Amino acid sequence: MDPTERFVAEANIARFSNMLYGETDPEVRDRLQELLVTEENRFASRSLRLEMADRCIAEASTRVDRQMRKIAELHDAGNDAVHLRRTLANSISVLEVFKAFRAMVSENLDRAEL
Repeated sequence: MDPTERFVAEANIARFSNMLYGETDPEVRDRLQELLVTEENRFASRSLRLEMADRCIAEASTRVDRQMRKIAELHDAGNDAVHLRRTLANSISVLEVFKAFRAMVSENLDRAEL
């Protein structure tokens, strides 16, 4: 993968991920997940895929942690956090997509080494 292709794939991954964080329509979410996996699979080497998945997992984990803290703060202050809980559910879903992708790549790498 040349640098331009990598840049485009990484930009698409970021864009689809960001869209997934806020999307509530299940059909649109499914399509975005398909597009996300397609872009993830454009990374030619397994090591690049693992590297990209690790970055995305770290970013999604940070987002989930931040949202959980914000929800706790709102709850402690007696405020409603319904919207943030929905956003948190989406963020957890995105995190799980990246974790599943990473597990698949890692499993394929382990099989290739046998």
